[in-house]
Amino acid sequence: MLCLGFCLFSSDADAFHWGGGDYCRGCHGAIGEDTSSSTLGLLGGDASSTCLRCHDDTHRVLTENGGGHSPGGDFYWLTREYSQNGYEDRADSHGHNIIAVDYGLTRDAFKDRAPSSGGGVFSSNWLECTSCHDPHGLSYPSYDFRMLRSTGWIENRAGVSYYFPNPSPTAVSYSGQGGDWPTETDQRHTDYGEGMSEWCSNCHVGYTNSSQHSHAAGNNAYLNQYADLYNSYVATGDFTGSADSAYDHFVPFERGVDENLLDPYSTHGPDSQSRVMCLTCHRAHATPFANIGRWDFQTQFIADSPVFSSADSAQAFYGDDIEMRYGTFQRSLCNKCHVQD
Repeated sequence: MLCLGFCLFSSDADAFHWGGGDYCRGCHGAIGEDTSSSTLGLLGGDASSTCLRCHDDTHRVLTENGGGHSPGGDFYWLTREYSQNGYEDRADSHGHNIIAVDYGLTRDAFKDRAPSSGGGVFSSNWLECTSCHDPHGLSYPSYDFRMLRSTGWIENRAGVSYYFPNPSPTAVSYSGQGGDWPTETDQRHTDYGEGMSEWCSNCHVGYTNSSQHSHAAGNNAYLNQYADLYNSYVATGDFTGSADSAYDHFVPFERGVDENLLDPYSTHGPDSQSRVMCLTCHRAHATPFANIGRWDFQTQFIADSPVFSSADSAQAFYGDDIEMRYGTFQRSLCNKCHVQD
């Protein structure tokens, strides 16, 4: 019956991580089996390398061409950087620099700890997949979103304990098949409820304090009147949108409702009680753009980003032709709420 429950209510990945002894060997190997890691008998050279044995191109987390179009983004972008007409863009700034030695991914070369304005101390030397995700699914049966770690202590790469004061967020995502995640779209996406920014602030301490930042984000950052602007805004110069079809997966938001009311297939836009969150403008894993932006924050027109002059251009906006979707002179997608263009 327990196995049946895993099959009915969990994704393939969840069922694997909540399984029995046979599943343990999927990451830790069997007794006597040759392993690469010096600790825990992991089959990879470290925790992230072990995760990526399955969660690489197959699961769209680290692909060979940026084609991982899942909501979190593709760690491929950590290997790419772009320069053009004085524009400098470091690969390190494209995402969370997880350490995965088997895949050539290393710590952030420029930041020694997670950006923070409130005394955060999470070191760049500690960052791996298991810093954010619980590989053993110990949250069962609460089904924490994406197996994100919830309130409590974690032990990092250096064996130092680090405390998460905030629980995992409320969110519901669309389904994949066989562990593979199809491309996120306006009609198929993650629907966020609440708590995403607060969860990010477990490491990025102080980032929900609007007095210290140019933008508020969190459970108190209500859209209020900006919801009407979001719903009417389609693109630069086009304000013909309606609430029932306004959702733009490049500019998501928190609905501020119970998990049972979330719908990852809804195209409905926000209302006044919807909220801005960290992932409204950033992705969780990596993007082609600096500061893990969902679009290029450094250019006046989003199509002017140097990434569109590279071979990666087709992947930058999840297979969408940006000029076809928004128009040739689309300005920053901040205008989805602020309408300054």
